[in-house]
Amino acid sequence: MRPRHDARSDEGFTLIELLIVVAVMPLVIGALTVGMLSVFSLNTSVTGRLTDSTDAQQVSLAMQNDVQSATCITMDSSPTSAGQCPSAGTSQPQIAPCLPAGTSQRQIMAVLLGNGDEVSYAVTQSATDKGDSLWRYECQPGSTTPSDTTVVAHDVAKNLGNQPGQVDPFTVTCTPTASACVTTAGVAAYQVGWVSTVGITSVTFKVTTPDTSYSYQVTAVPLATANTVNPSVPVQGKTNCNFAVASSGTYAQQLCFVDFSPWNTQTAASYTCQPAGANQLMLPMAQSIANTPFTLEFCMYVSGSNGQGPITGKGSAPPACGVAGRTGYNDIAAVPLPTYACPGSDGSGSEAFLGNNGFYTGVGGDPALYEVKPGSTATITFDNIRLVNSNDQPATGWKLVTGDAESTDQGESMTWQSDQRLALLPNSPDSPIGNACDSIGQYAPPNYNSVNGLTGVNTTQVTCANSPSLNHTGTPMLQATTPSSLTVTMVGGGLEATFLGVILP
Repeated sequence: MRPRHDARSDEGFTLIELLIVVAVMPLVIGALTVGMLSVFSLNTSVTGRLTDSTDAQQVSLAMQNDVQSATCITMDSSPTSAGQCPSAGTSQPQIAPCLPAGTSQRQIMAVLLGNGDEVSYAVTQSATDKGDSLWRYECQPGSTTPSDTTVVAHDVAKNLGNQPGQVDPFTVTCTPTASACVTTAGVAAYQVGWVSTVGITSVTFKVTTPDTSYSYQVTAVPLATANTVNPSVPVQGKTNCNFAVASSGTYAQQLCFVDFSPWNTQTAASYTCQPAGANQLMLPMAQSIANTPFTLEFCMYVSGSNGQGPITGKGSAPPACGVAGRTGYNDIAAVPLPTYACPGSDGSGSEAFLGNNGFYTGVGGDPALYEVKPGSTATITFDNIRLVNSNDQPATGWKLVTGDAESTDQGESMTWQSDQRLALLPNSPDSPIGNACDSIGQYAPPNYNSVNGLTGVNTTQVTCANSPSLNHTGTPMLQATTPSSLTVTMVGGGLEATFLGVILP
């Protein structure tokens, strides 16, 4: 009997199979590599175009506002005189460009705003981009030291300007009689010195980015109608508008809080307002916003349940909580933020959220209107609200912001009523108002249908009320697009406070 052998499988590859794999594999890997490189290249291209698109929007926003508010303009990198820029009724532009001292940047356009500020657009070679960067500088009247500096585009064409060997990105159109476009030796007046914007019908900026070949253009129209255009800003009653510390809120660098300091001194002003009604005090105010061409104007009327005139009240909390007795007119005083910071040693107390706990902190002045007498009711009406540029032309696309500047606790409420719909301005993506206004849960969104909560959102009347007294994790902030009136009614068990601000266009 022959011995039996175990069956074995034929494992492994034949020489032919290996040769086929060696021949085909480079083709497969090469095709995959080409595809991946194409994807990466496309991703880089798309990212670059998105960045350029964002730059185009920033240039458009800045240039539209500046050119609309301009009384004089030049495209000269270093104008030697004021030229044909009018002197009557306006500030004269500075001869030296509004640029940082010792800079290598080159001015390609400058405008003189109706409020006397000078704005310079300049280019400089970027260390990280293939193209130049476009900067916007703003100088206060009589100064060539920038008070505001912003990069508005990161990738514009190189050699922008109107000198030999440079590419002029600007096209200016004028009426037939406008002196701005009068040419001498083939060069228009606006290209060699300051000229009036009267008669200029449009200013167009057109550029193609060298990195992605993305092209865009921005066209703006000056609104000056005479050489003596002046902003209608009251000499008295004028106050400031202040921003919070950067990154302390979603709109920290866009939301400007009105400083109500003049209310405490009852300074008169010349802005035209309707006479105050019975048991009211009225204060006209104009909010000139630094480093912008805008002024916020309104008339403010206040009536309180404790009567008219100066009223002195006691603080509704221990002095350690920052609420001391003070005097206000018609039960309202202007105070800093936060209005009330007293969470209690165990965190169970009640305190203001706005201006506290890293939320819109560092706002200067007195942006809160705070009740003086605990348990009182006060009504504040803002009327004739306008945001205008420095040529007194109404701005578009701005939003008025208001909200709770204290803490609405048990037995208290606040009601805002406007001629435009009031929408919620979220505190954060996850917690629009925290636990304020009877919102359910510490970080839960507000319960809009709660009887005692936040009601009326996206209508012209919104109310915030609360059942318990809480240490708040958020606060209601409301926005309305270009309203002309707003009324705030505050019902305090202790004290209530509100604020007013504007998100610039």
